[in-house]
Amino acid sequence: MEGGFQRSAEAFHGSKYISMGLVQKSSLHDYWSTSEVLSTPFFGTVMTRNRFELIMTFLHAADNTKAKKRGEDGYDPLFRIRGLHDRYLQRSKEAFTPDRELSLDEATMLWKGNISYRVYNPKKPIKFGIKIYMLCDAATGYVVDWQVYTSKTDQVQEHGHSYRVVHDLLRPDLRGKGYRVYMDRYFSSPKLYDDLYSHGIHATGTVMPNRKNMPKAATTRRLQKGEKVVYSRNPLNCMKWKDKRDIYMLTSAHSCEMVPTEKTDRKTGEILKKPDIVMLYN
Repeated sequence: MEGGFQRSAEAFHGSKYISMGLVQKSSLHDYWSTSEVLSTPFFGTVMTRNRFELIMTFLHAADNTKAKKRGEDGYDPLFRIRGLHDRYLQRSKEAFTPDRELSLDEATMLWKGNISYRVYNPKKPIKFGIKIYMLCDAATGYVVDWQVYTSKTDQVQEHGHSYRVVHDLLRPDLRGKGYRVYMDRYFSSPKLYDDLYSHGIHATGTVMPNRKNMPKAATTRRLQKGEKVVYSRNPLNCMKWKDKRDIYMLTSAHSCEMVPTEKTDRKTGEILKKPDIVMLYN
């Protein structure tokens, strides 16, 4: 029986489950449908539907009897997948060397199950799910590193939760090599950019004007559409630019020069210009 289970699990992991990600159907049962409209014969040739559901029910990636309960020392919310998670994360780091431009952002993986770290955001396309912070190669989209958000208590940090996340993802082996990272205002702050610069990493991104050590004059100065103002102190440039609304950006990598876009003004016919950091960030 044990040998039979291993053979079935290999088929389950190998061809079948991967193919389910490539051939998407509205329900699990549709993969075994004999309807002329829905039929995909491959899945039925690998195993029966009942066999597949049985394996799905009992397949585990960890010994649950060794899991620590919440509140105990060593408690790990990801214990049930920790082995697989760390294995794939390590291989992701080893298999690819990113180019100079990096992108750091968060994503939500759809999940409606009952887990303590499930998040809900009504403004997102995926409202229920698991939040994942990702560091990606900007040119290819390859995920260089990631971190799963697992607890609200994790936000209690000396410089804030987002600060800690950025420093974790921009790990020591990426520092001092001239990388440029782009991020949104959830992460950006003068303190973070200064510290990244000290580690040999240049950063650019949108920023909230009320962040600590942001120039207060930027929030009070009124601009006309298309105008910009730059406040500088080594190594940072803080820019306020008026588009349809006020845009605040922070950079330790660029000069905030105005550069031509591919669009023209409908009234004057002149080529429209934008700050270089806005073009690069987009």
